[in-house]
Amino acid sequence: GRDCSIRRTTGFLLQALALTDTIYLITCLFYQTLIAIEDFTNWIPDMKTFWPYLVPYVWPCASIAQMSAVWLVVIVTADRYIAICRPLHAPQYSTMSRIRRAVAVVWIVSIVYNLPRFFERATIHEWDPALNRTVAKVNRTELRDNIYYVSIYKSMLFIIVRFLAPLSLLAFFNTRLIQAIKESYRLQERTRDTTKKERYTLTLVVVVIVFAICETPDFCLRLYIMVREYLPPIAIPVKRLKAVNVISNLFLTINSCVNFVIYCFLGQKFRRILKRMICGWGSPFPEHPYRTTIVPSDHMEEMTVLVRTS
Repeated sequence: GRDCSIRRTTGFLLQALALTDTIYLITCLFYQTLIAIEDFTNWIPDMKTFWPYLVPYVWPCASIAQMSAVWLVVIVTADRYIAICRPLHAPQYSTMSRIRRAVAVVWIVSIVYNLPRFFERATIHEWDPALNRTVAKVNRTELRDNIYYVSIYKSMLFIIVRFLAPLSLLAFFNTRLIQAIKESYRLQERTRDTTKKERYTLTLVVVVIVFAICETPDFCLRLYIMVREYLPPIAIPVKRLKAVNVISNLFLTINSCVNFVIYCFLGQKFRRILKRMICGWGSPFPEHPYRTTIVPSDHMEEMTVLVRTS
């Protein structure tokens, strides 16, 4: 948010992506960390009481955040593609109003698409003879065990909406951006502004590549679950399948954490601003008696210039 040199649309999209990743990581704290504590330890004794009331809602919220993050990465890459490969179209298509609408549409569609997940599990109360009292438990609903729901919604649509469609778009945009970076390096004369644009573009290309790598295990797992009914000879033992599921969840969590590390390694301005924020050195931009900032339009880079006054 304090990097004034980045395009307004790109900065806004990266902030939206960071917020979405944060929401997903908070949900991971529930359905990965706390559920392990509840299953294997007695560190939080009261968790067994309220945990069944949280389970039906935690995973759907995680799915909403994860789907939003996937499509926000697509929008970030498309925005950078327009800025680098179609600069003449940037004033028309890459504007703050359009970007805000695109982010809102992503969140609305993600919520609507994942609404059925809120009805996959329900909290029930059963008598426990060992405890001599009624306890709350989580059971699957009839919707979750419906063969058509599992085959169409949880398998086919999931693979298309969450993997094939976004990864195809990312492959196209990323390929064109990599070609643009190579072409820019091939040219002998480059301005300082072009070099800055290349740095931001390279950072986003690395973000997309890491994103594709981290999403691949989950895609393979979902693909196997969808076709295992038709390919019984290559059935995988349940324990091994659960291990793959844990690994895929780990990669998905890493994907929501790693962007910060990428910015630190590739973003010089990001490192400088972060260092000033952490060390309490005040404003990330040192005051200068002749310094002034030109506020850009929606499709221009913000520029800081030195103006000598009388």
